Amino acid sequence: MGKARTLIATLFILFIASLFVFPSSVQASVFSDFINSVKGTVQDGVDNVKNLLGKNTLGKNISIESKIELASGGDLNKNGEIDAGDIITFSYMITNPTKNVYKAATLKTNTNIKDVSGITNVRGALNLDSSKDTLSIPYLTINPGQVLVMSFDAQINFYKDADHQISTEAELVDGNSVSLVKTQKEEVTAKKMDMERFSNVTHSTK
Repeated sequence: MGKARTLIATLFILFIASLFVFPSSVQASVFSDFINSVKGTVQDGVDNVKNLLGKNTLGKNISIESKIELASGGDLNKNGEIDAGDIITFSYMITNPTKNVYKAATLKTNTNIKDVSGITNVRGALNLDSSKDTLSIPYLTINPGQVLVMSFDAQINFYKDADHQISTEAELVDGNSVSLVKTQKEEVTAKKMDMERFSNVTHSTK
């Protein structure tokens, strides 16, 4: 910007000097050249600003954030911790800052269906697919600039003889099963609770 100011000042001085030295026809030509030069300099500045702003968004791709937490009212023994038998909420936020629209996309949660059951309160999606070993959310359309938030509740299975990791490692694939983005694994530890203990807890809270 400093160079642009210097150039405009120099051109202006030359234009003023021409008023006293050259005839009117030359003055008109110098004035026209001055205006064109100013326009070109200003446009260069605008282009530089556009390029600078463009770099801030260049390379930004579609992204996913995931989270696992106790569902509202899901802490069955009310100890503030996640235990086997509790109900947890899986949440996913897909952000699409691109100009692309993704149709017939699928969010693969990579959550093992053997770890949870009783899927309820599906929000932000039509349904879940549990026909394979892991849960997935199919038939998604993600428009340019859209932020899509989805979640569902699930109960952690019982009969665990040890603490168990419940995890999700979300991956978004397009209609051709091409991977668009994949998150790091998000996991929580579910403390063991056998059926007898769960029965005692549920009876004591009724």
